[in-house]
Amino acid sequence: MRKPICLKLAWQTLVRNSRITLPYLFGSTVIISLLYSIVALGNNPGMQSVYGYDILTSILSVGSIVVSFFAVIFFFYLNSILIKNRKNEMGLFTVLGMEKRHLIRIVFYQLLILFLANIVFGIPIGILIDKVMILICSKFLTFEVPLGFYISKIGIIRVIEIIGIIYLLLFAWSAFVISKENPLNLLKGKDYGETEPKNRWIIGVAGLICLAIGYGISLAVDNPVDAILLFFVAVAFVIAGTYLTFIYGSIMVLKILQSNKRYYYKTRHFISVSSKKYRMKENAASLASIAILSTSVLVGISATTILLMTAVRTVNNQYPDNSKVQVETSFIESNQAAAAMNAINTAISFGDPSMEVAGYGYITSLGSFHENSFVDSDQSGKHPTLIYFVFLDDFNRIMNTDIQLQDHQIYGYLPMIDDGVIKIGSTPFVLVQSEEPIEHFYNLNRSQNQFGITIEVVAVKDMEAINQALGRENLVTLVTSAKMSKTDLEEFQNYIHDPDYLGDNPIVKSYHNSINQHLKQAGLDPEQISGRLSYYDSQVLEVLNLFGGLFFAGLYLSLMFLFAVILIMYYKQVTEGNADKKRFRILQNVGLEKKNIKQIINDQVLILFFMPLLMCAVHMAFAYPMLSNMLSSAGSFDRVIFLELIIGIFLVYVLVYILIYRLSAKTYYSIVQDHRR
Repeated sequence: MRKPICLKLAWQTLVRNSRITLPYLFGSTVIISLLYSIVALGNNPGMQSVYGYDILTSILSVGSIVVSFFAVIFFFYLNSILIKNRKNEMGLFTVLGMEKRHLIRIVFYQLLILFLANIVFGIPIGILIDKVMILICSKFLTFEVPLGFYISKIGIIRVIEIIGIIYLLLFAWSAFVISKENPLNLLKGKDYGETEPKNRWIIGVAGLICLAIGYGISLAVDNPVDAILLFFVAVAFVIAGTYLTFIYGSIMVLKILQSNKRYYYKTRHFISVSSKKYRMKENAASLASIAILSTSVLVGISATTILLMTAVRTVNNQYPDNSKVQVETSFIESNQAAAAMNAINTAISFGDPSMEVAGYGYITSLGSFHENSFVDSDQSGKHPTLIYFVFLDDFNRIMNTDIQLQDHQIYGYLPMIDDGVIKIGSTPFVLVQSEEPIEHFYNLNRSQNQFGITIEVVAVKDMEAINQALGRENLVTLVTSAKMSKTDLEEFQNYIHDPDYLGDNPIVKSYHNSINQHLKQAGLDPEQISGRLSYYDSQVLEVLNLFGGLFFAGLYLSLMFLFAVILIMYYKQVTEGNADKKRFRILQNVGLEKKNIKQIINDQVLILFFMPLLMCAVHMAFAYPMLSNMLSSAGSFDRVIFLELIIGIFLVYVLVYILIYRLSAKTYYSIVQDHRR
């Protein structure tokens, strides 16, 4: 048979089956446009000006892999429906004398036409979606996303490569299916229901094992490093388990409903359960995809939101009582701490006694406890802890207490010490135990768990004794902060113009000069002191640039996944509506009322469409411990707030999901009730 005839038949078949072809083109084009938009965003030159560029591009790269994975599944799902609806015509062609190689050639031309149509429409729509999504995400952010109009050549090439590979796989699979089909079965292939998978119990057990491994990893991991390393391993097992479990689980649910005679032998339930069982494999793949994508939406939004919230909380904790400027100086002799503190306080207040200045001196030690001993620079024991040893006078002033200590006494909350004596190194100290944890101290927060490490504040009278016990030089660090009104800041900005000062920020320049001057007046050498001056507004801006960019990427990916969920649900209802239209017409002809049809449709959609939502809730419940461990390294992370955030986002998603469900059910009903064709 000549090639032009096969090409003509391929075109005519697609046009004649427009009720199936058009939804296929719509669904596949949207998937391609989503894939392009995420690849284009990751390669957008404007991303290079966003703080945390490397992290953002890594996240988007992972997102593109996830979208590509679901693109493969979705295209095979769409293609299976196309093959099923083309079987009648293929059977007729074989009766008229065509060989299977001719049918394979027709399928090749059909897929080629669809591929070209996808690229022609998908990429321009992807360019539009890319820009619209950036504008939508920017509306939710408090900072500017510096991304202009951009057409990604890399994105176009990458999408053509990925979709080309997918279509080659589709052709290979279609050719295999056609070569194995009996011509007589092709004639009625569209009307045959799916057979139950062989050895379905093996599939079910394998699915449960994969889920158990994925969930087990999440529950077993107890530190951020392992959580980060094993996260994607757990995700892979959960994804595999979800698909395998849905293949078996959806069949089992339908069988259980079918075995319940009181439930099954009612008009509305009989038809809905039978209809779903008729296409059980298609349901399993699409519902599993919805469950995974829904989980991705919740994880993406909740994780990036809590990161942004945690980062802002951390900055606020570092600048207590609305202070605006903070100076941290190190390598100061313990006996010079008071003089240095006075000099710095005078410097950052510019000699204005009305300006509120506060601070404290400290040293830190990161170690762990072995019985009643604290070992510095050791995390092999129990209770890895970062201890802030603070001057007693500073502690009393900030905490508004009147703790009195003798030599070699310390005050703090260390419940692991049970006999009142703690050895620091080899030196014993008497521990005056606080009655309750010191949750907050100036700019420190006990809940700041850095990689599972607890922060504790301990007040000491003799800092030199602590340094000796730790085997260190008698040096301390000072932290002091000053409150500044907006008027003060504006005056400093207008006052400082000397280009010789370090840095670009005029406020930082002025403080740098003033601190050096007052340290010299106090008899201290600024060149021997290591210092860091930070400004609240610049710190907040830096945090928003970094974590706001992550939030932008997470929100962007989550909206992409949400679009994919909407697309799968819509396409599922359109294709199933077209397939069930004839059956409902027959049922109406034998007396089924419209009221009953609505009830059947509600049951049919309700039975399985809320299974992914339930699975999503289970996934999130088991993902919470692992996500909490991963995020606990991010400053002032609060697990309770994170849990409340997940629950809140899930409830909002349920409302969105119900809305999508109602609209898709309405679409299905309008199709099966259409008597024009």
